[in-house]
Amino acid sequence: MALGRGLPAVALAIAALGCGRPTPPPNFLVISVDTLRRDALRAFDPGAPALPHLDELAARSARFTHALAPAAWTLPSHASLLSGVYPHRHGAVHRDATISRAAPSLPAALAQRGYETVAFTDGGFLDTSYGFGRGFERFDDRLAKSVAPLPGLPRGGRPSTAGASDLFARAEAYLRQRAPLQRSATGRPLFLFAHTYAVHDYYRGGVDGERNLDCLLGQAQCTDAEWKALGAQYRGTLQSLDSGVGRLLAAARTTLGDGETYVVLLADHGEGLDPGRGVTHHGGTLARDVVAVPLLISGGDVSPRDVTTPVSLVDVAPTVLTLAGAPVSRGRFDGVSLAPLLAGGLRGSLAAMGLSGRTLRAEEHAYWWRDGRRSAARHVASHPVSVGLLQHGWWYSRGPGGELAERLDGSRSSQAPLPSLRRAAAPLLRTPTVATAPHEESAELRAKLHSLGYAGGP
Repeated sequence: MALGRGLPAVALAIAALGCGRPTPPPNFLVISVDTLRRDALRAFDPGAPALPHLDELAARSARFTHALAPAAWTLPSHASLLSGVYPHRHGAVHRDATISRAAPSLPAALAQRGYETVAFTDGGFLDTSYGFGRGFERFDDRLAKSVAPLPGLPRGGRPSTAGASDLFARAEAYLRQRAPLQRSATGRPLFLFAHTYAVHDYYRGGVDGERNLDCLLGQAQCTDAEWKALGAQYRGTLQSLDSGVGRLLAAARTTLGDGETYVVLLADHGEGLDPGRGVTHHGGTLARDVVAVPLLISGGDVSPRDVTTPVSLVDVAPTVLTLAGAPVSRGRFDGVSLAPLLAGGLRGSLAAMGLSGRTLRAEEHAYWWRDGRRSAARHVASHPVSVGLLQHGWWYSRGPGGELAERLDGSRSSQAPLPSLRRAAAPLLRTPTVATAPHEESAELRAKLHSLGYAGGP
């Protein structure tokens, strides 16, 4: 399996035509690391800790240095990732709302093209009850105590409700179980989506996880020593993450055969660890530290390099469809295909020029920060309570807690053009949100969300 190595896809296609057989569609492995800060990886911050597997993946990837999340918490950001539209168009903007059936679905579109679509998640806001199971043949969103045997997953999946989970072990076991079947028949291309809270739960690593969470949510006045310890706990989760990613990539190399495989690694949002600036945790704040995310894409004709063109997670779905050979209808997605940027060269340069002037956005409908504490809306809002937008190199956010303008590259050069940024943000705040079916929250899910820092219910 190539996983970023071997002949370019175009050369493989020509060779296959010469042999009288079509080029098989590529596989896709999409890994979402919840709450992974961009500066946690050496690809984006040379001072970050060494992570052998992630560093090696980054070295053979297109590294998007200015990738932005469309929301600052898990549910709306992942719904945008898998639909290619901003939160107001998919509607999953509050814990008592679901993904609109009218929104596009990346796994459903791939399934229509013959792909085997499977997902392994750590549950919570990735529960199937929000609509994430749409288009997936198998969706494992529950915690499984033992993953070695991995019993056959039914359609809609959920093999077990007991015990502690190792997300990467579940996905690895599935790949190894699948391999003999694929070798004995005409194999279908695979789209595997893996989502983990391995980094998100860093605050549980200390002596008092509840105290740590109170620090992050502004519900307690915490000391400099406590904040320093939280930062160390965050960094401590990265080694375990790196090991898990390494196991999954190794399993993919040995089980997916010689066909092309694209690997996409990203985060749904970052994490605020800067109490001095009032940017802590996530959800409710659209500060640059929280919406800036890592994005790595490897495989096929991808040219390993830094790509400085600003992009959004809503671009991932149309990019995967393009690489899979599927048509991408204009206007169907808010995002665009990044495929022209991946190979570099003249085509990549022209594509970068065409995309450089885009206005990218982020939305918040359910949470906000005021006086250093996070608050939550009781019901789904018909309009965003906060918005963020990228314009002319400036990231601007505006909401109940005030406004903030930051250079996208982190520099402190010129003064922000606030009048034009305010004019651009005003219509975004008035954008109506599509109505969706209400979400019914089970006691089990409520307990899981509470453990993730989302206390109470709708």
